[in-house]
Amino acid sequence: MCDYVPPIQSADSYNGASHENFTWSQTINDLDVLINIPDCLTSPGDLKVHVSTKEIKVEARKNILLAGATPSDDWYMIFQGELSFPVKKHEIIWSMIPGDYIHVCYIL
Repeated sequence: MCDYVPPIQSADSYNGASHENFTWSQTINDLDVLINIPDCLTSPGDLKVHVSTKEIKVEARKNILLAGATPSDDWYMIFQGELSFPVKKHEIIWSMIPGDYIHVCYIL
């Protein structure tokens, strides 16, 4: 399996918190979640980011994560987190810094 990148610096957790595989922060106008991803994930096509009104879930192609795995459409969950309050999922955007992290942003 690919190695995970080191935790994101605590400066990224303004008015929030840093955890082993993610960091979150908030202001009065937005919520940011930075989710660490393995360095072998370099293409958004190798990810599925599911955002609902109460949850964020990230999956990656299993054959990318596991060296020597045969190509398939199998997915492996790398992150799942519940939101404290419901959000409007159409107001959430996400972007990827290849091999580093996924940035999920909710703008109020």
